[in-house]
Amino acid sequence: MMHLYFKIEKQKRIERIKEKRAQLQELLLQQIAFKNLVQRNQQNEQQNQGPPASNSTIQLPFLIVNTSKRTVIDCSISSDKFEYLFNFDNTFEIHDDNEVLKRMGMSFGLEEGKCSAEDLRTAKSLVPKALEGYITDMSTGLSWMNRGLLSNSAQAVSHSEIVGGTSDSKSSENPGLCLDTEVALATGQFLAPSSQQSSSATSRYSESRGETPCSFNDEEEEDEDEDDPSSPE
Repeated sequence: MMHLYFKIEKQKRIERIKEKRAQLQELLLQQIAFKNLVQRNQQNEQQNQGPPASNSTIQLPFLIVNTSKRTVIDCSISSDKFEYLFNFDNTFEIHDDNEVLKRMGMSFGLEEGKCSAEDLRTAKSLVPKALEGYITDMSTGLSWMNRGLLSNSAQAVSHSEIVGGTSDSKSSENPGLCLDTEVALATGQFLAPSSQQSSSATSRYSESRGETPCSFNDEEEEDEDEDDPSSPE
């Protein structure tokens, strides 16, 4: 039962990591596209020696509604022009500014994994240095979403099968094992409770959550003292 629980919990954490990576990718693409657009507009202003006419620009953010020419549209606008109500008698599509900028090539094709070496250097210059590694991973395509997850998952499952009996018998006796298992599931490594590395990992995890660190070595020494018949009571 514990082995099955660990596998399910591991899969849940992998899915959450994938979701967070997808969110991170979208935010990075938005920043790159926006900064690239700003740089292009600045270059155009320098070449034209001034900003473009106000009636020839579109302010961000915006939405584009696409539908057939035969579609009848009923549009109502509030007095303060903050609310718009559209009624369509046919199908339609809505595209936001981020999607439009991607289609214009402002994100250098990173969302499709099609980015030249020169564009990759430019894209890296548009994000903080700490995030440049993510841009490199994104340039390889969608495979980076699963990078470091599938192999670790297989290793964790095979290792947990080996130590499964130990974890079942000790889980109820050692409350700290739950913390150690949570760290192991997140990192893709499953260690036996007697391992010094698992003890240190549990302590670090407990401290980060504001809990009292526990030591498996101390508990084992106490158990040995209790079992020793020669020890004084």
